[in-house]
Amino acid sequence: MAVIGASGSGKSSVVFAGLIPQLRSEEGWLIEAFRPGYRPFRNLAARLVPQLETEMSETDQLVEVNKQAKALQQEDLGLQDVVTRVLEKNSGSRLLLIADQFEEIYTLCQDNSERQLFLDHRILTISEKNEDSVLEDKVWHLWDINGTKIKELKFNSIYYTVVGFSDSGDKIFIGNSKIFQLWDRDGILLKETNDFTDSIQFLYFGVDDNKLVTIDQNGMTRIGNKDLKLIKEFNVEKLYKAGSENDDLSYTAQLMKDGKVLVSGPSFISLWDTHGNLLWSTNIDFQDYTVPKIMGNHILIRVCTERGRGATAGSLRRCYDSMAQLWDLEGNLLNSLDPQSEEEEIIRFTRFNLKGNRILTVNAQGTMRLWDSAGNLIIKLQGKGTSADFHPDGKRLVTINQGGILQFWEIWSDLESMVKEAKRRAGRNLTNKECQDYLHQAQCLQNLD
Repeated sequence: MAVIGASGSGKSSVVFAGLIPQLRSEEGWLIEAFRPGYRPFRNLAARLVPQLETEMSETDQLVEVNKQAKALQQEDLGLQDVVTRVLEKNSGSRLLLIADQFEEIYTLCQDNSERQLFLDHRILTISEKNEDSVLEDKVWHLWDINGTKIKELKFNSIYYTVVGFSDSGDKIFIGNSKIFQLWDRDGILLKETNDFTDSIQFLYFGVDDNKLVTIDQNGMTRIGNKDLKLIKEFNVEKLYKAGSENDDLSYTAQLMKDGKVLVSGPSFISLWDTHGNLLWSTNIDFQDYTVPKIMGNHILIRVCTERGRGATAGSLRRCYDSMAQLWDLEGNLLNSLDPQSEEEEIIRFTRFNLKGNRILTVNAQGTMRLWDSAGNLIIKLQGKGTSADFHPDGKRLVTINQGGILQFWEIWSDLESMVKEAKRRAGRNLTNKECQDYLHQAQCLQNLD
């Protein structure tokens, strides 16, 4: 099953903050999640081996992970065999295997043969019988947020490069190298065209569902109207900086409210008008595959600040340190969200609140930080997290860690109001330890007595 939606719409949050806690509240579920990363077979094996070899030391497990990854890659061992054995050792249990950030198979895996084998082998398809059924019937399922199936959608092919919802959520778009289709949520085909083909890499169905923009793997950008008629096309590949350390040829294109198109590539970000004229462009070393987030007049991106260690081609391309940056729509860098940490930081997650005046970042180690739009660090949240989101009112946020633990936070504009509210709820003054643990303050200004 694929969870689809626009970038930043909360797909991972639905799974990790919604589905997984619900399943863990029930009995009989084994849940493992992995990200393809640079070595998809190894990362998959790393989640399966602990389910099989529970008595092994960590060193022995590492050796076994490499052996299992090699066997899967060489097809000496099938995923079905591994899963069957896991379930035999856990009688009465069911196994949920989650591939998070699946686009990493394209954006991080540098070995073309391994990537293709991973995809061709359909390593994520457990049941051959179920796979044949899907191939024959070509049925996709539409679900609501409560896990209730709304509709079965029958398409002409399951081999699509892109699939997702329009901005309004009323339409579903799908596309591949031969055809682009627009469907409603009842499974009725509304329109189709072959004007937007050539291996679509990124698609954005824009403002009020009136326009769409696509970009393919060669940088060809196409703008269309709501009737799927091609309005304009232009190529942005010329902006790619040959010899860039980031050779991940991934492009994104997003429509602005005024009709302009924000296009990013592995080494640049640019703005174009609807006639295909370049308004501005600047060189940026993006942190691997990054989709810029737009809020009002601000653009939020993740950039690599250190790349290239070791002797292998993969290690030379790998990003080892990164940060989030805030840009305006004129192509000017406004602020860098730099935690001033001596440790390496790989930013995995960024999110605006709806007002655009607060930004949340989460790094690979799970450190969560809240910033203002001027790039000032407001607070470093306690604990570790993998994903988070703001409440629409901008005053609250929710975070989740790898263990599926949810934490709810309130954002206050001043310390005095926060302490008074905490005292009101406790019905007493707060101890210094409570101030430190819950309000992140060494002391609460003597509890403002």
